[in-house]
Amino acid sequence: MNKYAYSLFSLNHIEELTNQHTPIHHLHPIVKLFFTLFFIIFTLTSTSYALFSYLFLLCLIILICFLAKIPVKEMLKRTLIGLPFSFFLGISNVILMPTPINFYNIPLTIGLLSMISIMVKTFLCLAIVFLFVATTPLEDIAGAFVMLHVPYFLISIILMTYRYIFLLVEEAGKMHQAYLLRHFKKEALEMKHMGSFLGLLFVRSLHHAHLVDDAMSLRGYDPGHYYGVHQPIHLDDIFLILLMAGMMLIMKVVLS
Repeated sequence: MNKYAYSLFSLNHIEELTNQHTPIHHLHPIVKLFFTLFFIIFTLTSTSYALFSYLFLLCLIILICFLAKIPVKEMLKRTLIGLPFSFFLGISNVILMPTPINFYNIPLTIGLLSMISIMVKTFLCLAIVFLFVATTPLEDIAGAFVMLHVPYFLISIILMTYRYIFLLVEEAGKMHQAYLLRHFKKEALEMKHMGSFLGLLFVRSLHHAHLVDDAMSLRGYDPGHYYGVHQPIHLDDIFLILLMAGMMLIMKVVLS
């Protein structure tokens, strides 16, 4: 399986995860959206010394994986890719803040603890976002945005961008295969040909985009109108949102 086919397989696999029948999948998209926001706010507002807050959030991640039947290995594979960026972001703190401290009888520096905190926060935020995407179909997410009065035009851009990824990856795979057939002694795309390859990919993608847009326009598509359906929100969903907000606030006060 080449890398382009693997990319398409990965996207399809995420969509397959959203079609499972678990208690997490059956929650209203708005409930899951607000929980994700509460989780991210809880994570970002935690200090570098809040060890028990991070352990609590990590337990929540593992619990959601268990309830949603999402393999922890799958979640780690999707989220750990962001750690190198946070590592380079926090490495400056190690240099600029060399003051030694004693963190639970472990000798560290303020800068090192800050870098570890940044990496943990990055992992937790990416993990909860992945779990939200892996348990909520894109159409349900769009429906939740509609209920929150997000402009239809922005929702259409999100939906079309996601759907067009498949066409873009497929087109890139065809071009790469054609390149290898013309240069049968090459195993990969050479850097000197990268510019022309990307330029041609842009032109062909733009051509496909015009064809798709023309076809949708002929069928009466209006980007300012949302054609999907969204689940109505009930009182128990609102109560669940308020309950989650209260629990998060209580845990924030207790663990801080």
